[in-house]
Amino acid sequence: MKRTSKSFEVTTLKDGDIWIAICDDIPIATEACTYEALIQRVWAIAPEIAVMNGLRAQESDVHLRFVVDTPACPDYAQSYA
Repeated sequence: MKRTSKSFEVTTLKDGDIWIAICDDIPIATEACTYEALIQRVWAIAPEIAVMNGLRAQESDVHLRFVVDTPACPDYAQSYA
């Protein structure tokens, strides 16, 4: 099936013990304790908000692309474990 609408980019980042997701295009901002919980939270709210804001006709038309924003520090990767 060919996708006709562009994906919304959701930027995720870790701030201390909290994961944060932001998408200015929908718009949403939310947080969770784990990356997996964050993804679930975004999927729980993003489709409805996109439809409410007139960005998509129905929730099934919403496509998301998750991008993890990290600093350039090589030691930072250890904090994801």
